[in-house]
Amino acid sequence: MTQESIVLNTTPPYSGADLVDDVNDALQSLGTDFAGSTDPAAVGGVGPYMTWADTANGLLKRRNAADTAWVTIGKLLVDNSDAANIDYNNTASGLSATDVEGAIDEVALKAGQLINIQTFTTSGTYTPTAGTKKIIVEVVGGGGGGGAGNIDNSFGGGGAGGGYARKMINVSALTVPETVTIGAGGGAGAEGGGSSGGATSFGSHVSANGGSAGASASGTGYSTGGAGVNGDINISGGTGDYAGSVSAHTSGRGGCAAFYSNISPGSILGSGGVAGNGYGAGGGGGGRSTGTTRAGADGTAGLCIIWEYA
Repeated sequence: MTQESIVLNTTPPYSGADLVDDVNDALQSLGTDFAGSTDPAAVGGVGPYMTWADTANGLLKRRNAADTAWVTIGKLLVDNSDAANIDYNNTASGLSATDVEGAIDEVALKAGQLINIQTFTTSGTYTPTAGTKKIIVEVVGGGGGGGAGNIDNSFGGGGAGGGYARKMINVSALTVPETVTIGAGGGAGAEGGGSSGGATSFGSHVSANGGSAGASASGTGYSTGGAGVNGDINISGGTGDYAGSVSAHTSGRGGCAAFYSNISPGSILGSGGVAGNGYGAGGGGGGRSTGTTRAGADGTAGLCIIWEYA
């Protein structure tokens, strides 16, 4: 640091060595913004719009146009990567550009930040985490139950997958605590068709219907996936396999939801239906070879995931 004059001596005699020393001092003064603890206004060459690194107060200052005073324009060596810990100067006379910059950085770091995820696999109530401004809600309906293989050489139909919906909601629009209902998986058909999955809902804001039940082998037909309702994105669940004879139809696979589940594997003749995996999966249909009716498999329950943002 130096506060040397930046006006070079022009009075001869002036040696080359002296000139080099004075030029170096002047460059150092300019390069460090006349860094020092004392006012450099009297130093040769200081004038309007020049800057001073006031090390005594940790401030960067600029000379005013009239060359009568220094104006604070910021703090020295502020690390804005730690903006949350800056003690901002909010007085009318001392608010600096750096203070404002740091405050904007702090807000930018926090606004829209994911702060928590709440997951419901059983019904309950939702209360936002402190600081939450917006939420994204995902709901999956329960999967339908698989139908029974109740005639020789046939498969019961697979249960369909639960619907899926996704919605962004302002926390100010909620009734806190908000009711979360998780749709049950549909029951398997022991002798006939299965039962449909239940609907999953987040208050009255968004919901997903359960998948329909797989028919018994004697009932025939495909099962239909549940629908998403009132979401920004709504996706129906997958269709369950057709119920009927081996010669005409497939092996009783259950459908899956758009996310968070898998298609249930098909069964084989002489065995019961195979359950799906995850949330909102339809149960598989049972496969009857000869004589003995084979039950389907249960569907799996739904799901609600709430992503919380500042």
